[in-house]
Amino acid sequence: MRRRKLYGVIQTAIANNLKPLYYLEYIFEQIQKKDNLQIEDILPWSDKIPDICKKNATK
Repeated sequence: MRRRKLYGVIQTAIANNLKPLYYLEYIFEQIQKKDNLQIEDILPWSDKIPDICKKNATK
């Protein structure tokens, strides 16, 4: 069951042109850091996702 959920998150990241590894790292960091985390801020289509997570971002 957990594998399917994680797979779904990864596939959603890919569908939104994100690098899955960077995106997962970002959302796990945000979950640990923030007490009042807004789920909208970490959704793959959020404007608040850092450029490093995006496939077309430059290094």
